[in-house]
Amino acid sequence: MEYMRLPIRVSTTDITERGWSLHVSSESVEPIPGVSAPCVVHANGPVDTLPPHLASGIDETDKGVALEVEATFDEEQGRFLLRRLGVAAPVEGEVTGILLRQIAPLGLVRWLVPHTFTMTLESFGPYVANFVTPDVQPAVEPGVSSKASLRDAAMIYRLAEVVREPPVKAVAESLGLQTRTATNWIVRARKQGLLP
Repeated sequence: MEYMRLPIRVSTTDITERGWSLHVSSESVEPIPGVSAPCVVHANGPVDTLPPHLASGIDETDKGVALEVEATFDEEQGRFLLRRLGVAAPVEGEVTGILLRQIAPLGLVRWLVPHTFTMTLESFGPYVANFVTPDVQPAVEPGVSSKASLRDAAMIYRLAEVVREPPVKAVAESLGLQTRTATNWIVRARKQGLLP
């Protein structure tokens, strides 16, 4: 099977530009056909450089606080689980309850893990790219779904399950559909055998 590195592997620039490092295990799994993922994803970086949707309200007082995140793929559940979340303040700083409440742990998994996927050429398309790499320049314009297929909807749905993103929401946002329309597409994809 021929695998293709997603643009994000080259462009872990979103992660590295934010001062984060990303390390993966050499062992990998195929959580869904056509997608390879490392068994373990480990990342660390400064909390004040997280994308805004992952750490609302972070301010200057939180500068220098470092996060460490580890997610592992659980074969029985068929998805990544957050196994470690470490927060360390600099010598002159403090980890406060306010800071901890501003961090979205599962959001960290959803942001970091897709950056590590490798996909077959057949499973990769612009709409799937929009789901897997939303922080990179979009492959297609938002709201334009006329060329999207049920296959795209099924792949996004399954990838969303792997990274614990709400699947219907992921399909709707990635394909530029209303939630009800995305639900209809998912039902049709199931009827065609594209989803279990």
